[in-house]
Amino acid sequence: MLHKLKIEKNYFEAVLNGIKNFEIRFNDRDYHEGDILELCEFVNGQYTGRSVRKVVNYIFLDLTSQFLQPGYVILGLFNALNSAEWIRVGWFLNECSFCKKYSENRSKYCSNCGSKMENGG
Repeated sequence: MLHKLKIEKNYFEAVLNGIKNFEIRFNDRDYHEGDILELCEFVNGQYTGRSVRKVVNYIFLDLTSQFLQPGYVILGLFNALNSAEWIRVGWFLNECSFCKKYSENRSKYCSNCGSKMENGG
């Protein structure tokens, strides 16, 4: 699933430059591994038009953690390749038509809900 999110300029620059490879977010969107975050730079209450896409590859969610506020998660991120790069490496994600989550293109079934993928296999 694609999530479009605001991100402040200083954090945006760190993500864009590869220095910051995580996000701490309130889990009001039910994040899953494989989701794509489109992080949109937000300055003085307005979008700048710059954005970067990252794929969630790890979710730290510990309901008993003394280090996270209740309801928050830490999302591990890696670069979202463009379509040509996904095809070149022989791997890309397809969106499930049922649950709208992303699964590997080689998969016949959605890794989130188990539905048969239209373009999988």
